[in-house]
Amino acid sequence: MNRANPRRWLPRHRRLATLIAVVLGALTVGSVLAWQLRGSLVYFQTPSKALAAGMVPPKTAGGTNHSVSYRKQRLGGMVKAGSIQQDADQPVTRFVVTDDQAELPVRYRGVLPDLFRDGQGVIAEGRFDEQGVFQASQLLTKHSEYYTPPGMPSAK
Repeated sequence: MNRANPRRWLPRHRRLATLIAVVLGALTVGSVLAWQLRGSLVYFQTPSKALAAGMVPPKTAGGTNHSVSYRKQRLGGMVKAGSIQQDADQPVTRFVVTDDQAELPVRYRGVLPDLFRDGQGVIAEGRFDEQGVFQASQLLTKHSEYYTPPGMPSAK
């Protein structure tokens, strides 16, 4: 009465089970990572896209605007020439970001990046307030794509 154990796994069954376990594990890890990263990924919107998407709250006549989003957003475009206004007594800067189709006002409190100036590309990170002004908490400016060592003539 020497019967073979019918529950014994053959080598090919073991390989298939291992492959399925590895694939399920990778899917689980990938899903958890994607779920955790979804809140930290922030893409910038140009002024025209922000207006079209309804990111900018409509201006209300008195009272508070309850459509204000408190989610972190990024607004990107060019600093409109002649729009930079700095307060003399505090580090507050007001300027306009444009994409040649729409313009949005921005208010930034803090030290300006060295490359910040009229006509420069900028990405402002922050939130819109009740008046539709973008309150920036951080400014990112674009630098030249050409590197020139100190003492050398400019590449462009």
